[in-house]
Amino acid sequence: MQRNIIAWLRNNIGLVVVIAVSFIIYAPSLSGDFIIDDIPQVRDNPYIRDISSISRFFTKGLWENSALEITTEQRYLPMTLVPMLLNYKLWGSSPFGYHFFLLLLHLATTSLVYVLIRKLVAGSAMAATVGAAIFVLHPTKVGSVAWIIGGVEPLVTFFLLGAMLAHQSFVDSFNNKKEWRYLLLSLLCFQLALWSKEVAIAFPLIVAAYDLIYRKKIDWPIAFLHTMVIVGYLISRSLVLSPAEKTDGIDISQFSRAIDFALGYSELLVFPAHIPFYILPPGHSVSSVLGVVSAIVIVMLAGFSWRAFDKDRRKTLEFSLVWMVVLFWPAILLAFYTDGFYSPRYLYVPSVGMAIFAAVFYDFMNTSYLHLKIPIMMSCALIVAAYGFVTWKEIPVWHDDGTIYRRVTEVAPENAVGFFGLGQFYFNRGDYAAAESNFLLALQKAKTPKSRVEPLVILGTINGINNNLDQSESYLKEAVKIDPKNSDGWFGLGNLAWIRGRIDEAIPFYEKALAIKPDNYEAAMNLATAYEKTGQSQRSDLIRQQASAMRH
Repeated sequence: MQRNIIAWLRNNIGLVVVIAVSFIIYAPSLSGDFIIDDIPQVRDNPYIRDISSISRFFTKGLWENSALEITTEQRYLPMTLVPMLLNYKLWGSSPFGYHFFLLLLHLATTSLVYVLIRKLVAGSAMAATVGAAIFVLHPTKVGSVAWIIGGVEPLVTFFLLGAMLAHQSFVDSFNNKKEWRYLLLSLLCFQLALWSKEVAIAFPLIVAAYDLIYRKKIDWPIAFLHTMVIVGYLISRSLVLSPAEKTDGIDISQFSRAIDFALGYSELLVFPAHIPFYILPPGHSVSSVLGVVSAIVIVMLAGFSWRAFDKDRRKTLEFSLVWMVVLFWPAILLAFYTDGFYSPRYLYVPSVGMAIFAAVFYDFMNTSYLHLKIPIMMSCALIVAAYGFVTWKEIPVWHDDGTIYRRVTEVAPENAVGFFGLGQFYFNRGDYAAAESNFLLALQKAKTPKSRVEPLVILGTINGINNNLDQSESYLKEAVKIDPKNSDGWFGLGNLAWIRGRIDEAIPFYEKALAIKPDNYEAAMNLATAYEKTGQSQRSDLIRQQASAMRH
C-alpha cells in the first residue's frame, strides 16, 4: 500500500504541487463573509437546516427554497442546495465551512481535469500538469470559489467530468469485458450535473463528439439512455416550475451584443488582468481592443495547431474545441435577452476545453522543439504565475458586501445597484454619512421611478436618525407617492409623526404599513403602543397578540 502511494506521488508530483500552490493562493477566500445572494440562499435559508427539506429541493424552485421564498425566479437546481445542507450540519452559520468546501470542490474538479488530460494526451504527466495549473489558477475562477453561490459552476463541472471519465472507462472496457458499472456511473453523474445547472443538458453532444472523434461511430443505445435522462429531467422541471417562465425577453436581433459578449469572454480567457462583476447587465460594451486581439490569437493558435499536429493530437484538439463551444452556449444565449447578463464565471465549465488545448499544445511544442524545451517550460511557468498572481489579487474583492459592491460601482458606474448595495453595507454598520452619499448616487442614477423608492425610503430613515425631520419627511412622502404600497415608507412616516409628538397622526400611517405588509412586526408593535397611549387598550392588546404570532 505504501509503495503504491509513493509510486502514485512520483508519477503525479506535478498535480500535487499544483494543488498545494492553488490552496495557498485561494486560502484568503476562507475568511470571506456571506455576500449578496448568499444571505437569502445560505445564511438566512431555513430550508438548508433540516435534512427533511431535501425532498422539497426537488419539488420547488431554487428561490422558493430560499429565505425569500420567491416563485417568480424560475430556476430548478435541486442539487446545489444539498451541499449547503451538509455544510450547515458541519459548520452551522459560519461562512468559513462553506468557503472551505468550495475550495476543496474546485481542487477536486482540477484533479479530474488532470486525469482527463492524461487520458487524452498520451499519458503525459507534464502536459496534464500545465493544463490543470491553467485551469485551477485562471482568474475567471475566483467568483466560483470565493462566492458561495458561485459554487454551482465547480459543482456541475465536477459531475460532468465524472460522467465523461466514466464513459471513457466504459468505452475502454468494450474490447475485453463490458463494465456496466461505468455506464451506470456515467448516467448518474450526468443526472447530478443536470440537477446542478442547466448547461449540462449539452453533455450528450460531448459524448457523441468523443465517440465520433476517437471511435468513428456514435453509440446509439447510449445516446438513447442520455436522451431518456434529459426527458425525465425536463418533465420534472416542467412540473416544478410554473409555465410563466420568461421567454418574452428574448430579442434575436441583438447580434451586436452577442459579438460584444463573445469578444469580452475572449479577452477574459487570454488577458484576464481585471475581472469585472456585474449585478445588472452593463450599459456599456464589455469588450475592448484586447477582445479583438484575443479572438485573433485564439483563431491563430487553433489554425496553427490544426496544421501542425499529428493525427492523435488533432483528435484531442477537436475534442477540446467541441467541449469549449458546446458548453459555452448559455453565455452567448444570454446576450439575446433584453436584459442580457454577462459574467466571467460562465467560463468555468467551458474552460476545461481550454485546459485540454493548453496541455496538448504544450506537449506538441515540448516534443517538436527539443532545443527550446527550457524556454517553453519557462513561458508556461510565467503564464501560470501571472494567472496565479491576478487570482490572488482578485480574491479580496469578494471578502464582503462592501468590497464586492465597490467593484460593481467601478465596472458599472452607470448602474444604481452598486451604489445602493454599498449604501446598505455602510448603513448596516452605522456609518450613516457614507451610506447617505451612496444612496444619493443610487437615487441620481435610478432609471425608473420605481427604482427610486428604496433609496428614498432609506434616505428618509437616515435623515430621521440624524434628526433632519423635514428632509426625512420629504424623502418618505416622495417614496409613497411613487409607490403607495410601500410598507416601509408609511412606517417611516408614522415614526416621524411619533417623534414630533403627533401620535394620533402616526396611527393611520402604521395602519397603512400593516395593511400592506401584515407581517411587518415593527409596524404592528408601534401601532399597538400608539393605541395604548391614546386609550384604545382593546385594540392595543389585539395587535400585540397578532405581533406575537408573527414571532412564532
